[in-house]
Amino acid sequence: MRVLMTTDAVGGVWQYSLALARGLTERAGCDVMLVCFGLPREEDLRDALPSDSVELHTLPLRLEWMPDSEGDVRAALEAVDRLTTLWHADLVHSNQYCFGLLGTSVPKLVAAHSDVLGWLAWHRGQPPGSLSGVELDEGINRYRSLVAAGLEGATAVVCPSHFMANSLASAYGCRSLVIHNGLWPNLYGPPRKENAAMMAGRLWDEAKGAATAIRAVDGLPLELLLAGPPTGPSGEATLLPPAPNVRHLGALSWKDTRRALARSTFYLAASTYEPFGLAALEAALSGCVLLASDIPSYREIWGDAALYCPCGDPASLRATLATLLESPDWIATLAQAARDRALERYTADRMADRYWDLYCSLVADNRLSTSPQWL
Repeated sequence: MRVLMTTDAVGGVWQYSLALARGLTERAGCDVMLVCFGLPREEDLRDALPSDSVELHTLPLRLEWMPDSEGDVRAALEAVDRLTTLWHADLVHSNQYCFGLLGTSVPKLVAAHSDVLGWLAWHRGQPPGSLSGVELDEGINRYRSLVAAGLEGATAVVCPSHFMANSLASAYGCRSLVIHNGLWPNLYGPPRKENAAMMAGRLWDEAKGAATAIRAVDGLPLELLLAGPPTGPSGEATLLPPAPNVRHLGALSWKDTRRALARSTFYLAASTYEPFGLAALEAALSGCVLLASDIPSYREIWGDAALYCPCGDPASLRATLATLLESPDWIATLAQAARDRALERYTADRMADRYWDLYCSLVADNRLSTSPQWL
């Protein structure tokens, strides 16, 4: 089977796509074309591009959630439609909503990793799909219309958590399947723990909670490592408070991020909105204790394998950290619990097997529906 998969180099979708592509090629013998918005780091390509069965094509275009992206979305649709035909793809796996609009006759699976409307609602403390009292500008309304059309045009929609599936259903009336994200455990470790906590991701995104993490560690006897870009692709930024025990690592390569996680005892998952949280999974596989915001998605994914603090409450997070610093046995127990849950539920082979079964079903149904019907 030939699978054309769209991805991007902006966030965790890149790691997810590489993990899935490796599973599809190694376990199912697929050929995969990755069509990537933006140019991945050369080091990431050398480190993680799965095999010769994976072909990479890059598009220097803005993603659908970025400002003034209408022209780029049209260009991307044309490019992916053309590649689907020229490469003779059997299925399109889109990690963006817009490709549900492709005119191709092959199945179109849309994987919904996040949603701007969900971000707006949860970051303001409202339930999924609720935007009462929130004024939506013209760009957000265009985005909402595009997402709704892409979901309607998709052959199947997949979400990485039940939280995300419920959020899409509330906001767009969309039905979806849940396939949890997964990674390859052999890429993580061995741990070499130091007296450090870590947070990784889009530091410019206020909903990631970097400011909460910084205020929480201020005055504690440990170092906070912040990995990720301080500004967004369109110049987005959030003001982060200073603290003497915080080290800004910048935008690291995937390999360097894994090295930093191997050193860190704690991972601070302080987001107010996180449909899955791939960085927390990386941390769990790296032997970190997970301290997470008390939001439904983290509760769903991590259960009793994490400790939870109220969103945006640095005092609660600091108190929890202070208690843990005095309890090395508890640290070891929590770190093992997080890793065990990750190995049981969120590995790339499990994810790839679920997607492969779905692909086969979609392709078979498509061939049956398009084959000649003889009376």
